[in-house]
Amino acid sequence: MRPEDQEDSEDKEAVGGEAARGVEDRAVAMRQAFDEAFARPREEREATIGMLILRVRTTELACSLEGLAGFEVDRRLVPLVGGPPGLLGLAGVRGKLVPVYSLAALLGLGDETGRWLALARGAEPVALSFHGLERFLRVPRTAVHLGQPASGVAHHISGLLRVGSGSYNLLDLPSVLAAVWAQAQRKQG
Repeated sequence: MRPEDQEDSEDKEAVGGEAARGVEDRAVAMRQAFDEAFARPREEREATIGMLILRVRTTELACSLEGLAGFEVDRRLVPLVGGPPGLLGLAGVRGKLVPVYSLAALLGLGDETGRWLALARGAEPVALSFHGLERFLRVPRTAVHLGQPASGVAHHISGLLRVGSGSYNLLDLPSVLAAVWAQAQRKQG
């Protein structure tokens, strides 16, 4: 171990202890699984889909990687007064100011700030705040069942992801983003 690694390790123990190591270990494992998924043969990648399991308050949701540009954690937010419902504020991400919306609020689960930000793909940057990044899954496309959501969340759910004996509601990211842009248009008009 290099001396600077030793110092970093001691700092983490002093500041966050096991909680900091747990988050970092889980982030490293998810990053490796994500990277390994792209190292697979093209035919296998096309027959499967990358999914992230997100925790929004106490609800776990599946979210396809296809609509996401990346993730950030523990970003500082500058609140905006008088914005549309669910708008938490602005965050500096990759050299740009990005509006951050509460995914919990958009799903009708209460207005709450999570520590994670999902960056949506698109011409205009937008981030969705949520509570936990639980795991990465690569599943067969046949595991996605559109139009069959389970109970629990009423808004922006497009179907169900079945994995083993469990299932997750599938977040309809295009629907969430359409709601964000509709709110922004109403506020401007």
